Amino acid sequence: MLKGGKGIPIPYGSLMAIRTRSVEERSKMGLTRTIFGYIIGMIIAIALIPITNMLGGNQKAWIIVAVVLGFVSFISLILTFLASKENNAGVTIVESDNTPFWESIKLLYQNKYWVMLSAQPLIYMLYTLNGSTGIYYTKYILGNEDLIAQLVLDSGTG
Repeated sequence: MLKGGKGIPIPYGSLMAIRTRSVEERSKMGLTRTIFGYIIGMIIAIALIPITNMLGGNQKAWIIVAVVLGFVSFISLILTFLASKENNAGVTIVESDNTPFWESIKLLYQNKYWVMLSAQPLIYMLYTLNGSTGIYYTKYILGNEDLIAQLVLDSGTG
């Protein structure tokens, strides 16, 4: 999930540079994507436990919810792909020299931005683990997993 979850927004976000040359338009697109991503994350975080409990609260319920969310995500990505149009007039492809593989790797990790990007999955994993402790806390410490919605709302995280 960690790898696949980042394999979609990174290329999709990089398409913004090709869609328009206007920094203002790219900023608006990125902001809109971030806002709606946050809203959907909050909705899922609040509704997940009640929906799985409504379906029985067992492993089968979790599988059903995961399949439905996966299907909705798949349809959304297909619609996004079909609706996206690239505007790459004036973009030229520059042929690069043939740098040996190990030299490329060495050069890659001399770039501070690449090092920061490489650390990002670890940071995201820690963030996810931190966020998932809320379900554990409400179920086993507070004794009521339905309180996760209130915990998410109070903490402002999704």
